[in-house]
Amino acid sequence: MLVSVVGSQKWVYSPLTGSSGQVDLPDVLGLPDMAPLVVQRLTEAMERQGLESDSLYRMSSGLSGPPELRQALDTDPSSVDLDQYEVAVLADTLRGYLQDLPSPIIPAVIYSELVYTAQETQSIEECGQQLKRILESPSIPQPNHQLLLHLTRHLCRVAQAGTQSQASPRQLGQAFSEAFFKHSLSSADVNPEHHIKIIEALIVAGGLVEMQAAPVDRPGKSRLFFPLSVCLLIRIGLQTVSLPFVV
Repeated sequence: MLVSVVGSQKWVYSPLTGSSGQVDLPDVLGLPDMAPLVVQRLTEAMERQGLESDSLYRMSSGLSGPPELRQALDTDPSSVDLDQYEVAVLADTLRGYLQDLPSPIIPAVIYSELVYTAQETQSIEECGQQLKRILESPSIPQPNHQLLLHLTRHLCRVAQAGTQSQASPRQLGQAFSEAFFKHSLSSADVNPEHHIKIIEALIVAGGLVEMQAAPVDRPGKSRLFFPLSVCLLIRIGLQTVSLPFVV
C-alpha cells in the first residue's frame, strides 16, 4: 500500500486490489496508551481462572461486557478487581474492548505486507514466522506491539488449553478477525480468509515476543564495531587472536 499525504487528505494505492483513492486522515492516529494494559489485565484474569470452557471464543455472544466494567477499565485499568467476574464475561469484555478501539490494532504501515504474506505463503508455520518478523519491526508503534504481544500469547494459551473441544487456531482467527482488522485501511477490499489466516498463523507460531531493547553505552564512550572480516590480527606466540576495532 502506497500512501501520500496532501493537506488533510491521504491518497492511497493498494497493490493488492490495484485501486487508488482519496480518504480523510483519521482523527485518532494511535491506540490509547492504556490499551495494552487493559488487554493484559483481562487476559491474565481469564488465565488465572482457567481456559477449559469449550465455548470460549468459539462463538460470539453479541455482548461487549458490563458497562460499569468497561468504564472502569477505560478510567483506571490497574485498580479494577477482575477476579469477581466470570471467564465468559471477561471474554465478552475483551472482544468488546478490541472492537471499540478508535484506531487499527494492525498498523497501516505493515497491513499490506501482512496480507501479501498470508496470501503468498502456503505453509501455515512458515507464514507465522514471517508474520512475526514483520510485526517485530521497529516501525510499529509500541502500544500496538504490546497489545498484539499480550493478545497473541493469550490466544496461544487458549488453543493449547488441552481439550479437543477447545477453540482451534483457525476458530480463534475467525473469532478475532473483525476486531483485529476492523479499522484497517482497505480491509473491506481484502479476502477475509487472509485476515483469518494471519491470526491463525501467529497462534501456530507461538505469538509475538518482547522486543529487545538496544544496548545503552556508558556516557562519554563511543563504540564503533566493524564486521568480523575487518579486524586486527595480533600474533601472540603461536596463537592468532582476532579482535574487532573499538573506537
